[in-house]
Amino acid sequence: MKKWTDEENAWLIENYGFATKSQIMDRFPDKIYQGILTHANSLGLRRAKREGKIFYDEDLEWLKNNYSVLSIEEVLE
Repeated sequence: MKKWTDEENAWLIENYGFATKSQIMDRFPDKIYQGILTHANSLGLRRAKREGKIFYDEDLEWLKNNYSVLSIEEVLE
């Protein structure tokens, strides 16, 4: 697996707490989501609370577009 660069770490530190899953995956298209979460956790990063919302509108749109074509495992990533 490719080592994380200083630039990638800086982006995570600045954006991880508030970026949507789609934004994170767009920034790191060569990485799997679970690997990104694990690395962010190793950096001590946490996702921000969504103020009562379970999903952002962008996440809901992604689910609507993908739930019927992806496996449950892929959706849960």
